[in-house]
Amino acid sequence: MRSRETRGRRLALAVAVTAVLLAGGASGQPRATDAVRPTDAEVARALERVKADPNLSTDRTIKMLRWRGSKETAQDPRWPAWVLWIAGLFRWVDQSARLLVWITVAGLAALLGVYLVRLARTRGGLTISDAFVPPTHVRDLDIRPETLPPANGPAARAPWGRGGNRARGRGSRRLR
Repeated sequence: MRSRETRGRRLALAVAVTAVLLAGGASGQPRATDAVRPTDAEVARALERVKADPNLSTDRTIKMLRWRGSKETAQDPRWPAWVLWIAGLFRWVDQSARLLVWITVAGLAALLGVYLVRLARTRGGLTISDAFVPPTHVRDLDIRPETLPPANGPAARAPWGRGGNRARGRGSRRLR
């Protein structure tokens, strides 16, 4: 029984809340029919204020440093158009020198990279097919295996077996 009563109460509460929300202006905003339309004069004043804002303006003022006494003059009718064009070109190069230097540096770096790649291709490095070639002579001595005596190993090992670290020969001395 209790569950039916609580269900009924919940249902009645939900219906009451829905009725209040639908009946009153719960959003707190005026309806579209109540809004007042701005006049053309108010719209024009608002547009002027927006256009006067430097952050939203389409024009931009840039301050530049100039040499003292230098005045930019309008086109001089005494000079032909091609002379004025060349003067304008040099003025542009003067104003954009930093950018031109960086473009030149980037171009030279690219050319250096191409040169190094081509140099590496033509030189080719050491390849795996290059085999080790043992030496054949030490100063005047021919050390090829076919020119050495057949008992070379035991003859060189004999002094070590007797306790000496060098074979006695001409110019050798015994260390103690």
